[in-house]
Amino acid sequence: MGITIKGGDDFRKKLNEIIEKYPDVMDMALDDTADAISLEAQTIVPVDTGRLRGSINVKREYLKKTIGTNVEYARHVEYGTSPHEIVAKNKKVLANKKKGIFFGKKVNHTGSKEQPFLRPALEKFGTTATIVKYFKENL
Repeated sequence: MGITIKGGDDFRKKLNEIIEKYPDVMDMALDDTADAISLEAQTIVPVDTGRLRGSINVKREYLKKTIGTNVEYARHVEYGTSPHEIVAKNKKVLANKKKGIFFGKKVNHTGSKEQPFLRPALEKFGTTATIVKYFKENL
């Protein structure tokens, strides 16, 4: 079975036809695609403690998959941060206890560069070709 899709409107029309005819197969193909994206993101995410990598997951609904994380700093890793001030709230001073370094009540952070992991994973596996491949495998 070959599928050629050109243009956004044609894509939506063909996709809706496929979903109407083979909804369960499409759901499995979307599951497989979401799994591939999630595993790729887990492979390329920068790791310090492993918390962010372990939080990457797929939320599954019928014909709808959401890949993401509930870790609050994930977007800072994905997109980086601009320079900003960090102020101690519940401590007397800011410190890196592992290294035994004390900074003071506030510091000016230089920001951090982006280290994308979800976007590259989506670009690699979130393609029509991937969905079609898994669709054919599940058919």
